[in-house]
Amino acid sequence: MSDSVKTSSVKERVTADLQKAKAQGQLRTDRIREIVREAVEGAMAEFKEGSGEIRSVVRDAIVAVVESVRERGKESQEDITASIEAAIDGLSHKKRAEIAQAEAEVQQLQSRIDNQERDLQDQIDSTLSDLETTQGSTSNGLNEAIANA
Repeated sequence: MSDSVKTSSVKERVTADLQKAKAQGQLRTDRIREIVREAVEGAMAEFKEGSGEIRSVVRDAIVAVVESVRERGKESQEDITASIEAAIDGLSHKKRAEIAQAEAEVQQLQSRIDNQERDLQDQIDSTLSDLETTQGSTSNGLNEAIANA
């Protein structure tokens, strides 16, 4: 499916979901927010990274809300603001999940590094300790070097 078809399907999906919610008497700000977020989030999952159509998806979702709530007066401004916030949430959801996964991977790597550094230090300490126990048969210069290490 081409990107332009995807963006128009987002608008159609938002419009249909808004009409359904309106018919059921559920056209509240929180429901509008949910509809827009889900539509944008779903479309984002289908687009390639950096696609120029992303802006079109967001715009089409917002336009669908504006067209659906236009007659609601002052209340419509709240709905439009909520839809913009929801579009941003939907837009950023995938990237935030990727960031969270990368952060978890970094934490795992840091833990591995910490463990390896502890193991290395234990090996060094053990080796120095072994050398100190053999100091009776070594020269004073070597004993002094071991103690300083």
